[in-house]
Amino acid sequence: LFNGIEYLRSSHGVQGTPFFLADSFFTGNVYYDGHLYERIPLHYDLVTDDVITQNYAQNNELKLVPEKLQYFSLQDHFFVRITTDSTLPDFIKTGFYEQLYDGKMTVLAHHEKLARQFGAAADNTLRYTEYNSYYVLLKGVFYRADNKSDFLSLAGAQKDALKKYMKANKLQFKKNKEADMVKTAAYFSQLTN
Repeated sequence: LFNGIEYLRSSHGVQGTPFFLADSFFTGNVYYDGHLYERIPLHYDLVTDDVITQNYAQNNELKLVPEKLQYFSLQDHFFVRITTDSTLPDFIKTGFYEQLYDGKMTVLAHHEKLARQFGAAADNTLRYTEYNSYYVLLKGVFYRADNKSDFLSLAGAQKDALKKYMKANKLQFKKNKEADMVKTAAYFSQLTN
């Protein structure tokens, strides 16, 4: 497991954390270099798209080699690595994607943080802002899926049934966007069984 390179924090002067969920390490699992490592301390840096662990032997933080990392989990969040090739659309970039739901319609989220300036330019206040993009994998093809109409456009013959389900369950894809996406994908998967 400890064959990555030392991770050096580069967020000096930026408010907030570059990491997924919080600045502290979480206990997680990684499938790394053909082996599953369970209950190890992990960070996921959303600025650099790196997974970090602690190297107790050398008392430092270690960046895992992305090409050796097939998937990992933090808390109740499961991430898979997607490597692009000529068969994938341009909007899919090589990196880690959170798998929100896995079924006939798989829902993925790509999380990213950028340092953005807030307030007056003279204040020079930088703060991390998180941006999320959502995708659906359906019958081996990736689609952008950021809202309710995107999901309906992918439903094909099940569109009317899916629309009724969304209306009955008040799924608006606004306040609880990810939860609404998961419910929609799960229902679609039931319809197509």
